[in-house]
Amino acid sequence: MSGFSRLLSICAALLVTWAALLSTSFTPTAHAQEQSDAGGDSVVVIMTSGLEWTRFSAEGTPNLARLAADGTMANLVPLATRGGSCPVDSWLTISAGRQISSQSVALAATTDPIVPESGTEATVAHCPEPAAAASTRLRNWSVYQEAISNASTSATLGTLAGVLGEAGVTAQAIGTGAGYVMVNSDGSVPDTYISAPSDDDALAALVSESAKRSQLTVVDADKDTYSSDPVEQSLKSMTVPYVNAARIEAILEQLHSGTRVVVASLTTVGTSSAMQLAVVGDIGSDSNSSNSARPGISTGLAVSDSVRQEGVVQVPDLAPTLLSWLGVDPPATMQGSVLRSADVEGTGASVCEPNSVCFTERLTSLADQAEHSGHMRALRGQFFQLMTWSSIGFFLISLVLLVQPVWLRLQSHLWLAKGWSWLGMTIASLPLTSLVVNMLRWWDTGSPRVALIGGAWLLAGGVAVIGLNIRRIHPAAPLVLISALTSTALIIDTATGSRFMADSPIGFNLLTAARFYGVGNEAYAVIGAGSLMALAFLGMWIRDHGGQTALKKYCAVAVVGILGLCIAAIDAMPSLGADFGGALSYLPALLVLIFLIAKVRISVPRLLGIGAVTVVGAAAIAVADWMRPTQTRTHLGRFVQSVVDGDLWDVLIRKIETNLRLLVGSTHRWVVLAALLLLILALLQALRSVPAVDAAGAAIDKKWRPTWWNRVRMLVVGTWGWLGPRPGEPTAPLTQRMPALRAGLISVAVCMALAFLLNDSGIVLPGMAAILIVPLLVSLVLRDVVLRSDAENPAEADAN
Repeated sequence: MSGFSRLLSICAALLVTWAALLSTSFTPTAHAQEQSDAGGDSVVVIMTSGLEWTRFSAEGTPNLARLAADGTMANLVPLATRGGSCPVDSWLTISAGRQISSQSVALAATTDPIVPESGTEATVAHCPEPAAAASTRLRNWSVYQEAISNASTSATLGTLAGVLGEAGVTAQAIGTGAGYVMVNSDGSVPDTYISAPSDDDALAALVSESAKRSQLTVVDADKDTYSSDPVEQSLKSMTVPYVNAARIEAILEQLHSGTRVVVASLTTVGTSSAMQLAVVGDIGSDSNSSNSARPGISTGLAVSDSVRQEGVVQVPDLAPTLLSWLGVDPPATMQGSVLRSADVEGTGASVCEPNSVCFTERLTSLADQAEHSGHMRALRGQFFQLMTWSSIGFFLISLVLLVQPVWLRLQSHLWLAKGWSWLGMTIASLPLTSLVVNMLRWWDTGSPRVALIGGAWLLAGGVAVIGLNIRRIHPAAPLVLISALTSTALIIDTATGSRFMADSPIGFNLLTAARFYGVGNEAYAVIGAGSLMALAFLGMWIRDHGGQTALKKYCAVAVVGILGLCIAAIDAMPSLGADFGGALSYLPALLVLIFLIAKVRISVPRLLGIGAVTVVGAAAIAVADWMRPTQTRTHLGRFVQSVVDGDLWDVLIRKIETNLRLLVGSTHRWVVLAALLLLILALLQALRSVPAVDAAGAAIDKKWRPTWWNRVRMLVVGTWGWLGPRPGEPTAPLTQRMPALRAGLISVAVCMALAFLLNDSGIVLPGMAAILIVPLLVSLVLRDVVLRSDAENPAEADAN
């Protein structure tokens, strides 16, 4: 059997093991969908806006506090749409069972005559006040239909009303928002629609009567949140929550015992987005009789399979939850999941009183979570701006410092080179230390901005000091250590529920609602680049330590393959990383790395084979997720469903548009450009295996054609070629002394090139990989230059 055949056998065995590992994550969720017994009790949905746990008062809202104490509490993530959102967007989301557009379908531009004192007028976006009337088609219905048709060819507005009608469920809509939620598929408001009285007691009486005769009552209890004046809108954010809370109190006061109630604050009032209040409970439950307020409603903090963060739910979860309670199966087009209690020990998952410790703990947890998420939304962009522009500056200045005349001037001040290496290690450590800082409650300090950004940089500086010291052991020690620590920390967090990546700079922000769990794009880039680099050094060490043998080579392949597949599995599992694009880019890079370690020549047929294996493996993961129950699927299964529904082209178009938008607008494009300039012009010169300069350091003329290209080559080699080997030099070329460096860089390049092409975040991924790897590579090259100089001049080195 040839060496390549044996290698293929090992890879096949590893892939079988990987598939077996993945299969454990595709079993249906152990959480039974919580449904009420069909006892005739009604469900009332109370929609409002501006209510937050951070401003909740049990004394001011005793009925709501009683419902929350006996039921399930959560932070509700308002819809994240570009440019802001309106209540209409949330109402239509409940109607369709999914978000209908990434942009608001209700925002309108208006000319504001108040803002400028300069005499010019300003255009601001606002939410026009909607209207609804029984048996009348909603205004702008064609706009709403176009928006959802662009999002999905299978989803439709009016899905909730249609499913309820087919099941024979009686429903009543009260108030404008309820008319939108219960709209029919043709855009008409139900015949039974009733407008909401402005008087709180009159509204409460109307809802109470409806709850007695209808199985489902949807009520819009939002009194007044519409204004085109930003100043007035800001003032409303201080008054509307109290007005809306009073209406909810009046409604809860008159509801009969046994009524199941959902109170959901759907939208933020004011100019900044914030987590909203959500409560699910039963009126009149006996808090002392059992551990659940009623069959199907456990007490504590809520969670859903679509979010998987304790105490956090989203607007699309409401429709499938209502249908589940009413004994109706949610259709496959609905993207949310049924709400349930997290029922985790230590969260107070038992019925308690509003003035008891258990309720206070829940309330404090939700308010803290909302504060954390709000601060991260405000500061995440600032963190990335400082990190990316610092990286760009470091790359460009490094390009100048590595010019031979400049370096010769610095040789007498080696502390400058050491300081520059320290700065590079500091920048590379930021992804790791930002995760560590997120464990330390930075948002609960007097200055969250200083605590987050300053704390991360301070800790990164400490890691860099350690890196400076361990490079005495081996020049590549900082590169391996920081890469391994960063990727390991993120993988462990992914495997344990993404608790620390949630609302962290390197992870994801819950308020932006782009991802609620798993591995985001920035995190994957760091995991992929860091783990591949660390595995390259580990594999080469196993293969070459104490001399090369066939057994050591196969051991190296097996160890790297097993560890790499475990990382890929954690990243790809729908229940963990849920990163479909990650598997498509990581597995080919891992196989390339294995081939390099095994010294197998990489040819075009083998590359095609790698691609085929990757596509088949990734498709198997997605299909296995799709085969699970509809409400437990992740975005992998929903992607397969979109292919089945004929939405593949629309999905690809949206991803390409996002990729192009980031390519043009993201600062990561400058990170990648600066990193490529530094790599191609300078750092790759240090990785040459044969000299490009003569003994005097002058470029060797290879007489390339065309002539202009030869001049460019001579200029580049003459400027930075001294970093590579020179004839007669006692020290072997860097790639011969560290073959793992070449293998690691090739595999990282393959991974990031594929990630750029396959992921909708495109340029962000190679940008993050460059921030981790390139500064550490600069430090390695600077250290190598000093060591080579010492080897050539041992007497001078001893004197220093």
